[in-house]
Amino acid sequence: MHASEPILLLVTIYLSAIYGVLYGLFEAFPIIFIERHNLSISQNGLIFLSLSMGATLGALLKQLLLNHHSYYMSYYRGFPPPEKRLYGAMIAGPSLVVGSLWLGWSGQYESVP
Repeated sequence: MHASEPILLLVTIYLSAIYGVLYGLFEAFPIIFIERHNLSISQNGLIFLSLSMGATLGALLKQLLLNHHSYYMSYYRGFPPPEKRLYGAMIAGPSLVVGSLWLGWSGQYESVP
């Protein structure tokens, strides 16, 4: 399928890169918070709660913003364009870059809480 569908190949490469960045950030958490900030292992585990809370809030926000799905279905006669589902990606893409840079710059110093 990758040979016959170039968009599938590009999306696969993009998602692989995103997952690689996320897993790299998850591996950096113990280095930043245990070694630099002297947290215990259990306290370091609590940091992952913020990720689950962010994912939950993002999913709820997406449901609230896309509450007009029935409107789109009736307006476009059952076939809304894919662009109507990209608002979450338009927020999440830049947020991943900004959050990664923020973690990298602030995680280098012990004085930054």
